[in-house]
Amino acid sequence: LTHEPNSRQVVEYVWIGGTGPLDLRSRGRVIDKVIVSVDDVPDAEFDGVQTAQAPLDSSEVILKPRALFNDPFRPIGGNKIALCDCWTPEGRPL
Repeated sequence: LTHEPNSRQVVEYVWIGGTGPLDLRSRGRVIDKVIVSVDDVPDAEFDGVQTAQAPLDSSEVILKPRALFNDPFRPIGGNKIALCDCWTPEGRPL
């Protein structure tokens, strides 16, 4: 089942949480453009305290997309899954 991408696509950002490799996390975001490559996916952020990835006094964590796949769970409209690395706002990997 293939469909042309919409001008608005859902990207599901997926990353490993702070308690180990089985702690998979995700966050969906609607992007108002056609996503063709991982370079088209903007960075996202989340509160790292909830995932044991940041202290209370500096809780922002940046998601940097590294790999992009067609979303098999939302195949209509060209939606994507982005596998991400986690970074501090200062540019240090977590």
